[in-house]
Amino acid sequence: MTMWREKLEADKTAEELRGRNLEASGILEKLRHRIVAFEVTKLRSDETIEEMRRKELKVDHTLKGLRRRNLEASMAVEKLKCRNLEASKTVEDLKRKILEADIDKKKSDQMMQEMRRKQSHANQTINELRLQYLEASKAAEKLSRQNSEANRTVEELTRQNLEAHRALEELKRQGYEILPQSCLKIDHANEENAVHTDNNDITEINDSDDETNSSKADYSVDLWANLVSSISNPTNKRGRTDCVEFSHVAPQNKKSNFGSEKLWKRWMFGSDMLKAFQEDSELCLHAVCALYRYQIHASKSGQSSNGGAFHHFNEMRGRALAEYLINRDPELKLRRSVSEVEKQCPYVLKDCQMLATSYYEKLFMIYCNGDDPFFTSK
Repeated sequence: MTMWREKLEADKTAEELRGRNLEASGILEKLRHRIVAFEVTKLRSDETIEEMRRKELKVDHTLKGLRRRNLEASMAVEKLKCRNLEASKTVEDLKRKILEADIDKKKSDQMMQEMRRKQSHANQTINELRLQYLEASKAAEKLSRQNSEANRTVEELTRQNLEAHRALEELKRQGYEILPQSCLKIDHANEENAVHTDNNDITEINDSDDETNSSKADYSVDLWANLVSSISNPTNKRGRTDCVEFSHVAPQNKKSNFGSEKLWKRWMFGSDMLKAFQEDSELCLHAVCALYRYQIHASKSGQSSNGGAFHHFNEMRGRALAEYLINRDPELKLRRSVSEVEKQCPYVLKDCQMLATSYYEKLFMIYCNGDDPFFTSK
């Protein structure tokens, strides 16, 4: 019985254990399902975490870009602040300039009003000047008619002057024939008086239509006799020997004053020298060099510009021509021949002739005074 009871209890216990084992198996099955579900959830969570890590990296990269942009924006803001300060200063300057412009505008308006008043006054003055111009035009027409009459008078006087000049040339020719050809030195002041007397007498001779050639010859004898009588006073008031000399020197026996074998005759009057300038190109070259030497001497001696050889308008041209002609000669003498000048610069000959004829009075003075050793009668 006891055995039977123990067996029943053992069976009962076995049944309970089986039931519990089934329950445990069900629980284990549930647990397996849950473990599988957990593993699936874990895989999904890992994927989610990985995705979140990738997103976090992207977010970090985006944050870095935003921080960099924020820094750039801050720098741009600072620059804008600086520009804003500069713009503020510019605005202040513009305001100040606008105020100054307003003041200037007010002044301009006042000036415009003043100018309008002056314009009105000027218009009145113009009207008065127009009236004066009309009167002046009438006076000018009257003067023009008088000028025409004066021109006709000048032409008549010019014609008479030409006739007197021809008579003077004839008297000079007769004087050269009558006077003995010897070296005479005559006072310059007396020679000028004699020349004036000559011109006055020539006018009288020209006005006398019935005078014969023999009377002219007799008059020239008296004239040159008066000149010869001046020999007793060979120096002028300044103690300087005059240049008027009469001599005939053979070209083969004596050299010229200009440093060449050619010999120009000595001149009695400036008109003789002027005529020589019109006929002799080489003489004109020497004349320009002489004027240049005189100009240099006047500059060194401290004389005024009026004391020099050239006038103001011809000084640069005369200097250039002379420097070309002397060709760096230490004594400032002529070193170029007429043929050389004509070949290189043909216009120089004409310019030199024009200068020589323009300044023949100055050249004649230099020639007479003996100031230039290369252009003198001594």
